Amino acid sequence: MYHIHGGHGRYLRELIVNLEELDTTNRYTIILKPEGAALYIPKNPNFKTIVTGTHWYTLGEQISFLRLLNKLHADLVHFPHWNVPLLYRRPFVVTIHDLILCEYPTSAVSTRNPLIFWVKYAGFQIILRHALTHAEHIITVSETTRDQITDHFPELLTETTPIHLATSVPHVISSESRHSRDESRNLNVEIPRLRPASQDFARDDDLRRHFLYLGTAYPHKNLPFLLHAFHQFGIRYGRTYQLILAGAGSIFYDRLLATDTAKTLLENGDLIYKEAPDDAALEELYTNATTVICPSLMEGFGLPALEAAARGVPVIASRIPAFQEVLGDTAIYFNPHNIESLIAALCHSGARRLDDAIESREDKERDPIAPTTSALHDDNLRDKLLSRAQQFSWRKTAEKTLRIYQLTNCQVLA
Repeated sequence: MYHIHGGHGRYLRELIVNLEELDTTNRYTIILKPEGAALYIPKNPNFKTIVTGTHWYTLGEQISFLRLLNKLHADLVHFPHWNVPLLYRRPFVVTIHDLILCEYPTSAVSTRNPLIFWVKYAGFQIILRHALTHAEHIITVSETTRDQITDHFPELLTETTPIHLATSVPHVISSESRHSRDESRNLNVEIPRLRPASQDFARDDDLRRHFLYLGTAYPHKNLPFLLHAFHQFGIRYGRTYQLILAGAGSIFYDRLLATDTAKTLLENGDLIYKEAPDDAALEELYTNATTVICPSLMEGFGLPALEAAARGVPVIASRIPAFQEVLGDTAIYFNPHNIESLIAALCHSGARRLDDAIESREDKERDPIAPTTSALHDDNLRDKLLSRAQQFSWRKTAEKTLRIYQLTNCQVLA
């Protein structure tokens, strides 16, 4: 197990730390990249680490990493992603986070030449199918991902168990702190706010609430759609809000920020990009956000949405199965293919009348673009968000995963 960055890295860190506390019987070998080894020092004497320089999604993963695994003679290996060496023959379980590449097989998700992408995509299909068919057990991060596997691989016989991800932030945010912040807005008292790195991106006298997006800029994240909707929202109702995008720098963010819509928003101070915020910066981003926006066309889980809920921050989310599974009835949902639906959701989040956004519609209740907004008008929304987040915990994730290890190992030995 050697991913360390991003959502997969967070999953691994929390899983391993909790397994250390839960399991004092079995011995574990954690395989890490050099940067991961610098961040993780086992506390449980039954846990040890091995460092590998092998890069994932490469030929080396199929050769040198395979040799390393074979030398370990492990009773069971847990691969936290689909990239299992094709020639590995000992028992293993695999975690599948999503099947986005199966749903959106496009070279737009790659920085490589399209021909190279399609060659690698063919390899992905072979390795994924091998992982699913040869695993002793499949773990998915949601029922949504389990259903996607069933849809794409109806002939698959491997037992599959959904085990939810969780959030590692405190579930209970000080009511007094959030109340004071909200009250200060109502009284027009100056409150701390985030500023862009360059003063070219915002005016010095700006004091504006903001919407927050956290994540990558991959095509399925639907960010051009978000920028266009936010731009139209500002044109129609005044530039009273800013939009903050936060995520690791990449060519996908470079392309997004080079679009005409992004340039206009940046020049007007309506858009701010925060590159690769650390944990402290993430906490500040969440705490100061009016609303977190999750516009994806597809997700396996939706960790930023859950992290927002854990802080009592309202969420506007696309009406897709993963977000509905994680957030239930605590979010404002919109149609991720219709600009007007997102604009209407932004209006609701900004305490504006939905009628202003779709006033020309006669049958608003049945309008297919109208967002699901009952959560917004719930006086107990914050308590419901916190309660929803408390249903997910990394300890539960680790306990269920350990049971899979134990069950699988017993079956193999039998």
